[in-house]
Amino acid sequence: GRFDFATSVFYNDTKDEHLQVFDLATFQSVIENADTESYGFELEAGYQATDAWRLEGALALLEAEITRSNDPTVSVGNDVPFAPSLSLGLAVEYASDLTLFNKAGEFSARAEYQYVGERQIDPQNRDVLDSYGIVNLRFGWQHNSTQIYAFADNVFDETYAESGFVFGNSPSGDLVSIGVPGQSRRIGLGVDMTF
Repeated sequence: GRFDFATSVFYNDTKDEHLQVFDLATFQSVIENADTESYGFELEAGYQATDAWRLEGALALLEAEITRSNDPTVSVGNDVPFAPSLSLGLAVEYASDLTLFNKAGEFSARAEYQYVGERQIDPQNRDVLDSYGIVNLRFGWQHNSTQIYAFADNVFDETYAESGFVFGNSPSGDLVSIGVPGQSRRIGLGVDMTF
């Protein structure tokens, strides 16, 4: 009972998926109804190493491509934008009983690593967003339906682009794309109450 495992294999054949295409000639975004095909594999596993320690992992492999498009700038076989071929998650969690202020509760600490692989920036596949990996931490104490916690997201303040778009060409003719930055380091305190 200490090991749990889940996996899935999937195939999607989508008709008229809405993809945003940026026209460099008119500097306008239009929606292209393209057909896409995606298939992949997902795996999740957890191991309760001791009563207090738990290890978790998740892996996703994805292949997503455009199979039909009416836009002449979008080629059949191009990757669907913002669809990483590899995503990965790892986590370690510690939990144990802890009494505070004469209240019996549970202390927990969790560290997790999330990795997202390279993704195409648009249906024309003109630029690629770099892969990135971030580390998140969370510490908390729970008594009945109330939890008090502290968290730190993107602990090492990794700079990465979560999404982006092609903006045009530079005077020298080079492609100019703009990345939408992901969340920088964020530290905070919180309280959850369940009714």
